[in-house]
Amino acid sequence: RICSKENGCVHVSDAPLTTARLEHFRQLEITIPDDESGLEMSPHLGLLALQQLTVNFKRRRALTDLCSLGQGLKELVAMQRLALTFEHCSWLTDLSSLGQGLKELVAFRQLALDFRNCDQLTDMSLFGQGLKELAALQQLTLKLHHCSRRTDLSSLGRGLKQLVSLQQLAVDFGYCNDLFDVSSWGQGVQELVALQQLALSFSFCTQLADISSLGEALGKLV
Repeated sequence: RICSKENGCVHVSDAPLTTARLEHFRQLEITIPDDESGLEMSPHLGLLALQQLTVNFKRRRALTDLCSLGQGLKELVAMQRLALTFEHCSWLTDLSSLGQGLKELVAFRQLALDFRNCDQLTDMSLFGQGLKELAALQQLTLKLHHCSRRTDLSSLGRGLKQLVSLQQLAVDFGYCNDLFDVSSWGQGVQELVALQQLALSFSFCTQLADISSLGEALGKLV
């Protein structure tokens, strides 16, 4: 289902989704049906004026990569707010194309990504590289709860350094049992000169013994 506050709802089954039907959309909420594994976002759908997009992929267990989504995001040059939910997408392994798509969104202001219980994610390096290109980003929310196999988050921490406009940062690392080093996050946070609100959760991160780098980073922001 595709819903717009300005234009009502269009169902994915209502083919074809033509440019004439979508070109005036500014805000979209999309829920992927149970029998769909992904979302094709062709630039030919006429979404170039889209400013706010919410997509729910929750429990799409057949979803393994985000290639088509990443390609589609590149075309949404007016995008300001993006919220993507991948909770319980248990076979999702590759975020590289999402990172490539995000870095083209120069007008971006708010980003919320929910990867809770995506327990096959292991490499987020290319996603982190894309994140650092979002110089205009003001709000970032990452839900990484129970992504227990992801052992290296350093690329995400390094990506923070470039987010000079970021005002609000919230990250949930709960139950990331293999997380043991957050020094790169400390290095990134200390560069967030516009930061006003910070919320970091490390509940039940049983291998994490030292967060002193984060404390030092906060001291430099005062």
